[in-house]
Amino acid sequence: MEIAGQHLIFAVPTLLLMADGREITRLSRHFGMHELEQPVRRYAKLFKQAEL
Repeated sequence: MEIAGQHLIFAVPTLLLMADGREITRLSRHFGMHELEQPVRRYAKLFKQAEL
């Protein structure tokens, strides 16, 4: 419960995508995995560019 309070999570289910200690995206209640795909792909692309 402490972690939920720290991240202001009040709905179940809630999925937070975190990177480098920062929230990248938040999905709550009714969501599908296809909605998670875009932010994951965007961050993966940025991560690959940073490696170069």
